Amino acid sequence: MKRIVFVTMLLLIVISQTVFASSSSGRNETFRRGVLEYTIDYTDSSKQEVKDFWVWYKPEEYKDLLADKVAYRENLKITNQRAKDFIENIENLFIKELGSSKVFNKKGSSNIKAIIYSVHISTGQVYLRAIVFTRDAYNLITDEDILSFARKFNKNITLDLNDKNEIGENVMKFYNGLYLFISSVISREEN
Repeated sequence: MKRIVFVTMLLLIVISQTVFASSSSGRNETFRRGVLEYTIDYTDSSKQEVKDFWVWYKPEEYKDLLADKVAYRENLKITNQRAKDFIENIENLFIKELGSSKVFNKKGSSNIKAIIYSVHISTGQVYLRAIVFTRDAYNLITDEDILSFARKFNKNITLDLNDKNEIGENVMKFYNGLYLFISSVISREEN
């Protein structure tokens, strides 16, 4: 009888420590579905409410694409007009691929915070790395939406840089972040 009570107490201690450890281990969760890796940030350690979530696009061809490239450490040199056109092209692609009801919430604010991309300096070819969504998009956006957007992004979006002639052909800016729909949100709020 003492052995059963002792084993039961040990089991309860192990279970309670496991539950406590997992609830205090962090405020995010990461999982992978195919070429998409999700990182969900929660408002607290109980993981009841989503704060925002990142979707990393990691196809196999990126391994070969990025394997022998030299990292470009400087800021990208681009004119203001090219930067504006680049952002508008990405925003228009989001609306075209996902639709306004998924891109904007009921208040008119964007469900998309930012994107992270890589750019091949000499060709100007841009490759999607991640999209940062707000919590409002959590139950709206599907894997198919993201994959469709990623394919069209990689095929259609380019960035003509000022310094591409100064840089060798084997150079990429691996991670560059860009906030989106800031001007759209401001113009919607003013009206």
